[in-house]
Amino acid sequence: MIRKLLEILMAVVTSYGLSAAAGYVLYKYLTGARVEQLTVLVRLFVNPLIAVLTGALAGLLSKDNPVPPAVIGLIPWAMRLGSVHNLHSFLPSLVAFVPLILLAAVSAVSAFRCRRCTAWEGVN
Repeated sequence: MIRKLLEILMAVVTSYGLSAAAGYVLYKYLTGARVEQLTVLVRLFVNPLIAVLTGALAGLLSKDNPVPPAVIGLIPWAMRLGSVHNLHSFLPSLVAFVPLILLAAVSAVSAFRCRRCTAWEGVN
């Protein structure tokens, strides 16, 4: 139980940390870009990359089922993206969250299976 809570906490910290790092890199190296260009870059490249990396970390750290820590750990970060304040803004934001959550879940399962296969080969 404590391990699952720590996995969730690690996923939350990782998602926010990667978000801050991506913001710094975009600020540092893309100073001349317009807001529309940055928005498209963040929505199509940075956010999915953060979801995949967070899911992969949860998959590498998990011992039995990597999807719940990946999804639960990514929800606070995904909710911040949509700035959800009431029910009317929650439903459209949910449509944007679903692909990110699915990416995190798929990457968590892939990393979990890859880690288990390589660990199993090392035993033989």
